[in-house]
Amino acid sequence: MNLRNDAVITDARSTQGLYPKVFIASGNTLPAKTPDGKVVHVPHTDLLNTDGTPKAAKDIWSILTKAGVPRYAELVCFSDDPGEAASQLFILKLMGFPDIKVLVI
Repeated sequence: MNLRNDAVITDARSTQGLYPKVFIASGNTLPAKTPDGKVVHVPHTDLLNTDGTPKAAKDIWSILTKAGVPRYAELVCFSDDPGEAASQLFILKLMGFPDIKVLVI
């Protein structure tokens, strides 16, 4: 089994992907402290149905495109609650994004 040891990071500057880094604020509100760089706000609840299952892929793509999330980027999810960021990481992985991390702040 290949486990990724770089999926959870504590320093946003500690990684360098092949593509530009984009931070996704995953909580319902933007955290008071945000990392330096491009930050987009996509609450993790926007990607879920009311029963907690992920929305249809076409709906998720629409939400991400509207928020300005590029298809090719090193995505770093963060929130005041790490569970929200982890939930979003899971959905983005299902959508096929190759380079996603959770920043614990």
